[in-house]
Amino acid sequence: MGGVWPLRRTMPPVLSTVSLPALIRASATGISRGRDARDELSREVSTLFQGTSIILTDSGTSALVLALRMVATRTGVVGIPAYGCPDLASAASRAGVGLRLYDLDPATLSPDSSSVEDVLGRGVDAIVVVHLFGFPADVTMVAEKAGETGADVIEDAAQGAGGFLSGRRLGCLSGLSVLSFGRGKGITGGGGGALIIRDPALAEKAEGLRPRETSRIGWAGLSAALAQRVLARPGLYGIPASIPALKLGEMVYHDAGEPRDMGRGNAALAADALGRMDEEAEARTRIAGRLEHLAASGAGKSGICTPIPGGKPGYLRFPAVLPEHAPDARLGILRAYPVTLGELPETTKLLLEGEESGPGATRLSRGLLTLPTHQRIREAYLARVAQWLEGV
Repeated sequence: MGGVWPLRRTMPPVLSTVSLPALIRASATGISRGRDARDELSREVSTLFQGTSIILTDSGTSALVLALRMVATRTGVVGIPAYGCPDLASAASRAGVGLRLYDLDPATLSPDSSSVEDVLGRGVDAIVVVHLFGFPADVTMVAEKAGETGADVIEDAAQGAGGFLSGRRLGCLSGLSVLSFGRGKGITGGGGGALIIRDPALAEKAEGLRPRETSRIGWAGLSAALAQRVLARPGLYGIPASIPALKLGEMVYHDAGEPRDMGRGNAALAADALGRMDEEAEARTRIAGRLEHLAASGAGKSGICTPIPGGKPGYLRFPAVLPEHAPDARLGILRAYPVTLGELPETTKLLLEGEESGPGATRLSRGLLTLPTHQRIREAYLARVAQWLEGV
């Protein structure tokens, strides 16, 4: 991702706050030949996410590629949710694995228990559990069922955004966890990712996959973070919404590259964001509470997504299943993934025979809308959302 359109993604550049001082420090650290921020970031990730071994990469997708290569070694088949980011499919393609699909519960965004049992019964080396928009997915349930078949569990916490499940931070719930520091994530470095390993045997195996460290700064990611900073105001949502090349609201597939190391500047920015992760999650939760009140008072009460028992969302976005509402990119309200992964052309060539999206994933692709929750939300924006909710 680069060039003149560093913001090209499915969701708008309004998901988290990037401070200008942090950007300046990150740029200076990237240029400096002294302290390497990647060492500091590795230590912080290890402490916060309880990892015995940390591999920093150029993206969360690259971290997932490495995880898949580590565990998909018997049959070369992995289970993924039928609804989610197309980067799941691009990571699988780069790792050279086949795919099976399991369904989600539209009310909670968590894996459907019976569907998980079915996909494990059909045979997989590993199953990827994804936290969507900061909502906790039931990794514990999946791990219990996977343990009966010997399948590994990869926790994709790229969108974990400071959420918790039963008092444990999202990103700490499995032997292998993936983080993303890309634009629009709860821990924003403008780019980069991390693979967190807790199993000593896997940690030893991972050393052979670790990307060679270079002196890359990561200017493309830092420029994307700056653009995010500029456009992260409700009054400016209409600017990216009016640019067709950004493809906001579309399901954009990007081929995954071969994993590389993380840029020094990106690591510095991510380390700063990591220190503010919980504070920002609490701020997003307050905005989500206001949005929930508006939806419950209007036409969206029945569509509000609720966390699973013991779950505390990080609210990267506010999700609600509202099929009767049309998205409004000028308000930052989008249908995040408008097709299921089973319908995505690039995924179909990876699917094993008979695999298809379930009813939960289909309902989400047709009706799930997400609203911004970042700290720049003000009363004037909430008033416009109330009008949008009433305009069915």
